[in-house]
Amino acid sequence: MSKCFIRYVIVSAIALVALSLPFMATADIIYSFVAVDSITGTNIRNAKCQVFEPGDSVLVAESHASTPFSGNSLILKQRVIVNIPPKEDARYNFFIDARGYDTRVISVDVSAKDDNRSISLGEIALLKTPKQLDEVTVTATKIKMYYKGDTVVYNADAFMMPDGSMLTELIRKLDGVTYDEQGQMFHNGRKIESMLLSGRDLFNGQTKSLIRNLGAYTADKIKIYEQTTDRSKFLGYDENADKPLVMDIHLKKEYSFGKIISANGGYGTDNRYLGRGYFGIYNDTFALSAFGNANNLSDNRDPGRIDFWSMENTGASESSYLSGGIMYQYETLDKKRKINGKVDAHSSDTDIRSGYERTNYLPSGNTFDNSFSTNRNTAFSVSTDHTLNLIEKQWMLSLSPRFYYQRNKGDATTISATFNNDPGSISASDIEAIFSGDNEHIRSLLINRNMLGSNSHSSVLTGSLNSNVDYRLPDKGAFRHNVNIHATGNYGQSKFNTISHQWLSVGNESIRTLNRRTYSDIDPTHNYSVQASAAYSANFKNRSTLSVSYSFSHESQFNTNNRYLIETVNSDLALESIKFGAMQPDNELLNSIDPENSYRSDYVSNRHNLNFSTDMNWGNKYVDDENARGLLQFSATASLQLLDRKYDYRKIDYDTIASRFNALPSGHISIGYSRESYKQRQSMSANVSWRSEPQLFSMSDVINSSNTVDPLNIFRGNPDLRNSYNHTASASLNFRKNTALYHNHSLNLSYSFIHDYITRGMVYNTLTGVRTQSMYNVDGHRTFRATYSSNGRLKESKKSSNFSLGYSATLSYVYSRSVGMIASITTNETATPDRQFMYSHFLRPQLGISSLFGKNHSIGVSSNASLRHFSGNDFNSFNTAEIDYIIHASFSLPLNLSIASNLDIHTRRGYTDARLNTDSYILNGSISWYWKQTGLKFTLDGYDLLHQIKSITYTIDPYGRTESWNNILPRYAMLRISFHKFLSPKKKSEEY
Repeated sequence: MSKCFIRYVIVSAIALVALSLPFMATADIIYSFVAVDSITGTNIRNAKCQVFEPGDSVLVAESHASTPFSGNSLILKQRVIVNIPPKEDARYNFFIDARGYDTRVISVDVSAKDDNRSISLGEIALLKTPKQLDEVTVTATKIKMYYKGDTVVYNADAFMMPDGSMLTELIRKLDGVTYDEQGQMFHNGRKIESMLLSGRDLFNGQTKSLIRNLGAYTADKIKIYEQTTDRSKFLGYDENADKPLVMDIHLKKEYSFGKIISANGGYGTDNRYLGRGYFGIYNDTFALSAFGNANNLSDNRDPGRIDFWSMENTGASESSYLSGGIMYQYETLDKKRKINGKVDAHSSDTDIRSGYERTNYLPSGNTFDNSFSTNRNTAFSVSTDHTLNLIEKQWMLSLSPRFYYQRNKGDATTISATFNNDPGSISASDIEAIFSGDNEHIRSLLINRNMLGSNSHSSVLTGSLNSNVDYRLPDKGAFRHNVNIHATGNYGQSKFNTISHQWLSVGNESIRTLNRRTYSDIDPTHNYSVQASAAYSANFKNRSTLSVSYSFSHESQFNTNNRYLIETVNSDLALESIKFGAMQPDNELLNSIDPENSYRSDYVSNRHNLNFSTDMNWGNKYVDDENARGLLQFSATASLQLLDRKYDYRKIDYDTIASRFNALPSGHISIGYSRESYKQRQSMSANVSWRSEPQLFSMSDVINSSNTVDPLNIFRGNPDLRNSYNHTASASLNFRKNTALYHNHSLNLSYSFIHDYITRGMVYNTLTGVRTQSMYNVDGHRTFRATYSSNGRLKESKKSSNFSLGYSATLSYVYSRSVGMIASITTNETATPDRQFMYSHFLRPQLGISSLFGKNHSIGVSSNASLRHFSGNDFNSFNTAEIDYIIHASFSLPLNLSIASNLDIHTRRGYTDARLNTDSYILNGSISWYWKQTGLKFTLDGYDLLHQIKSITYTIDPYGRTESWNNILPRYAMLRISFHKFLSPKKKSEEY
């Protein structure tokens, strides 16, 4: 036995040596050095090192440890260590950095032939960053952005921000990162789904409110990467191929926890005001914040900080807002217990004044609509949601209760008219006085005039409880499997009451066809729904996943709509004198209930869904390039939905039940390939997919009954309506060059067609202007989309000027063949409409170039255009064009001053109304001064200084062409004062 044992030891030793030889031959070369102050020679203990190839932005290595080292003295010094992969005669740039010191770059030659695997660079001296007063001198440029595998890393200290800057201002300067008008964030065109703070998802994805109040100087690095979800980590494999993209803001150690106090207030011309307050506290396990906001600015855009902009994003109202709330989160250090939630309330007061001119495309000849409306709406809402997550060894539980309440009150008036020829430019007062004064020409063209006033109250109340349990079954080697159980319950109710007064005249005589007052009382509409599902998933070697699931859902909705005709009311009674609650069904003012438009409906649906899905991926290293990897991915989903729906509809003299049972299959298949080469510093990916899914019709659209609430727009059900199917094929190609002058290119194509497309069909009476509408199934709807986008850096300074030049370009093209159903008649309103096509071509080029230089100076130019071509069955083809040319700039000046401005030249052509075919010059700007001793920042904003913004939208469909406009926030100037303070237990305080 002893001989066998000795033989076993010898063989094992030989094998171990043999296996070790290739690893020993390719072992990393260990470099070390001691960073010292260039004047005092004292050791700098917080130094770090990053290694790049010259002219490259892919990280080769970075320091991973600092160890005590005595050298030739008894004083222990911190030694910086970095491991470099061996390479044939390579030269690397070592970026050595320490807080309070200028970055030093040294070049080091590395060779795989070198027998010495541990090399000391001795002491490396760093220069202290000089304190700046009126001017800034930059002595070295840090790497602003680099790639670490699939992660994009931005070095926050490399972006020289003026005192008082917030994290949001820093993020705006990151290459490839853009904002849209809704505040959504994108990286190279892909949406960033959530923001993390040092790896933590604070406030359940509501981190934006925190970073708006954190100083830019608190950030160390900002990373963008695909996130592996908590569920994937628990299961031990990625549950799907498409991971969410996240932005992770890593704070410096001294700011990793603390308290934030922030306040911002301002007052300006036309009584414009703004007030914001924020308090936040966070640490390793706990976060709490409270906020408040009051303003009458309609939106939150920052004058002078706009690069891409278009006139259609100027808003469509004048609004004031008041809001406040709290958010909290607690998570244990082991991340197995987590609870978070929020409670917030909002109120708003909105004033909308709008109008439109519409050309109706008809086989018998076009007609023309003019409409003017005013709407005043006040709303109040409160919402709260909370989430509890528990993770144990074998199971993971999530519970989420939610609650929402909203109350609205509105007053609206509409004055409109329809003409058999274009009346030219007319106003609301012209329509109102059309039967009086000298209006013979306009009156001779009149088909109908409609004046409507209404007052409404509504409320909505919803609540839900979601629960989710994942149970991980015992692993069998590389085989992992789990069971998921999900259950959801929802309840909602809504109320709606309206008093309206309508004056309608048909023809060019002053005789009123209709003078009607109505009171609508929609009793609380109750909605109930429950859903439960169970799924089994299995994964093998993290390469293939198979999942099968079954779900059942039940939904019930009960609705009672009573509408009363108030014919006995004095015709001179003012509408506003009628109060809510004054009219009940037994009130003497109620002459009768409207039997045609009063009803009760009960809707019930039961849905069974069986789903199969699989994801597979294959990856390997290439023989010709050991630093490259490729990944082939395949995913497919097939599902069968069994849907049983019943709609019980009852009127006084009509009772019907519509029921539909449908077996609806759907499917999705996707094939993707990606390749990344660290040696060539580039990556690419390609994907093709096909998706088919049903689109359901509404059960209320199949009831064989008429709705005549609006006598000019009568709706009738279509019992023969069918569900439609949407089929979409898509392909994408992406390429990225990871050098210092990086470039990203992407091409996306898609083609979709809808079988049995559900469209609104219309029979138009040319004598009265009455539209009788139904829903129809029709084939022929097609859409093709193509988008090419590119962005990158054209110039990056290697010297002390801190200059960079970047670009972004997008070219989008959309071809659409829209289909509608239309007929024009004079007497027979039962005519069947014919299919009509409209063909549209939409080209949108966007190009922007921006530069950063000095401490915080930037200049950029951009342009975006919307070029359209339309043609169809019943109108001549025409073109429209809207083009924006934008210049934006910001500068940091001495004495802590900064200015920012943007000028937009907006050109519009092709509109029917010649007044719209104009050039507009929109100038916004701001100037700020930071008072460092107090932490106060003073800003003077100017919005639309030339008063030329016009809110105009343009829409077209097979039925007509509409040019509409809305009131917008008028120009203003505002003085704002802001104050921010960070309190950290590691530092006394920091004001900024």
